[in-house]
Amino acid sequence: MEEGSHLQYLSELQQRVREWQPWTCTLAEVADKLGVDPSRGLDHLEARNRHTHFGSNVPVGLDRRLSFVRVLAEHAIAPTTQLLLVICVLYAMWGEFWNFVTITLVAVAIIALRVLAEWRANRALTALQNSVPANTTVLRNGREGIVASDELVPGDVVLLSRGQLVPADAVVVACHGLSTDESLLTGESVNVYKMALDSVTAEDNGNVQVESRGADGDRYPLPGDTCTRRDCAGEPQALVYAGTKVISGRAVCIVVATSRYTEVGSGAIELLRDSQPPLAPLQLRLQQLKNSLSLIAATLCLAMAIIGVIQGMHWRNAVLLGLGLAFATMPAEIPLIAKTALAHGSKRLSQSGVLVRKLHAADSLSSVSVIVTDKTGTLTRNQLVVSSILTITAADSDSNSLAVDV
Repeated sequence: MEEGSHLQYLSELQQRVREWQPWTCTLAEVADKLGVDPSRGLDHLEARNRHTHFGSNVPVGLDRRLSFVRVLAEHAIAPTTQLLLVICVLYAMWGEFWNFVTITLVAVAIIALRVLAEWRANRALTALQNSVPANTTVLRNGREGIVASDELVPGDVVLLSRGQLVPADAVVVACHGLSTDESLLTGESVNVYKMALDSVTAEDNGNVQVESRGADGDRYPLPGDTCTRRDCAGEPQALVYAGTKVISGRAVCIVVATSRYTEVGSGAIELLRDSQPPLAPLQLRLQQLKNSLSLIAATLCLAMAIIGVIQGMHWRNAVLLGLGLAFATMPAEIPLIAKTALAHGSKRLSQSGVLVRKLHAADSLSSVSVIVTDKTGTLTRNQLVVSSILTITAADSDSNSLAVDV
């Protein structure tokens, strides 16, 4: 198969993971479809070609991070910037060249300072969110190595161990005591035990996996039972999902889907497409304040221009007076000041172990008085733990002497 045709074939495979269902195939079939030797992994050239074709393995939404161009565009369409542009156009129409140049330079300087300040705040927040490096151990050219998780491609052989986040949807080639936390997808804070692909026997009768629950509520297959390829929840046992966490064990897996084609990625796309995130309370208050002050500024602008003309002022000067007053009244710096303060607050929270993913959440957090959360598996582990031991001797025969502080 030619290189271009092979990459196109892989694109179709990862777009239709739920259709071709790699967890129902044998290891040999999965390796053949993905064009990889599980014992050696991809070679570096093939991995580079696939990365060029598929793009970076980044979570959906992070690829929409704030860019310099977007920050510049936001400030270019700001009311104060538009007001300066109106003044520039008026000076150009009236043939006042030096005034036109002066106002233009002022507008450019104001935009540059605002963009630079907001860009620095956003960069600081991004660096804070990415303070923990996302690396993955992979097998390439028969050797283990560490690569950035965003460089993973379909067909990569990854090595997972306890405490790691699964970087992409992958089928389990081999594992030992592997369990993952899939609460990101299911909402259940119980560990889900996984099995290697070839250890899950194929059955066409549709029977579900016989399973049991331990004292901690975790699901796991009963030893000696015949296993199908799905557990009682209907989920593939030989598939690990991007974004879930490895709770115990270790595994060797083959990546079958990355980025937007993962289980969590496809769901995130639907959320981004169908819903618009609501504004935070602080954003609503700032928006209301901006609208109110902008209305006042527009009213003053019109009033001063009319009063100036009535008092005999030249209409050009009256218009410029009104526009200048409106420019001085508009609350252009309030959002930037608020964002800078929130970024500083987020940095202070991070020093206490609290990572703020969304900047305006820092303001909402200060208004929280009641937290509603799941208990078992989230706040508690549903396990009895011995915290201390009280030994009894002959001298402790009196029951009063056994009283302890709780």
